[in-house]
Amino acid sequence: MNAEKMRSNIAGVSELSLKYIGLTGEDIERLHSMAEKVLSKKDEIISGVMSSLTSDPDAVEVIRKTGLEAERAIKLFELWLTKVFKDQYDEKHALSVFRIGLAHVKSGVDERLMINNMGAFTREILKHINNVEDALVVSKALFWNLSMMIYSYEYIKNLVIEEAIGTSEELMKRLISLFSERVYKELLELL
Repeated sequence: MNAEKMRSNIAGVSELSLKYIGLTGEDIERLHSMAEKVLSKKDEIISGVMSSLTSDPDAVEVIRKTGLEAERAIKLFELWLTKVFKDQYDEKHALSVFRIGLAHVKSGVDERLMINNMGAFTREILKHINNVEDALVVSKALFWNLSMMIYSYEYIKNLVIEEAIGTSEELMKRLISLFSERVYKELLELL
């Protein structure tokens, strides 16, 4: 897939996510106005996230395999957290967050861990938010970030399916649907 098509796909997913989640220009301005307050608590926020991260055996294994040191992880979290509250949620921002997701894919971080980590960030950030309106805006922003990061997993899976395996995306979706139906029926037996 060429770079222009990739850019277009990422921009399209970003626009759909912004609309679906309801993250507006006013919300982005509100994030910017919260930036100083929230970022002044970044050490406390990241400490709480790191505590959750290091309590997960899968996360610890990824950290071990990649050789990621705590100081580097903290610095990366700080950079991303700053983007959440200071960036524009435009195409450039979408590409940047997609790239963050791609770095996680490349490092072996699975979607479950990505989602749990975003949950930990949500928990820690919301501890410092005083009203429902601000909490709603922060939640929308974090879900947009999660959407862009998770899209990087989908993008790579589709690329592997099409280019390395040679199966069309449509066929793969059909196979996933069939296998999901089978697992769903098996799960019903457990309930």
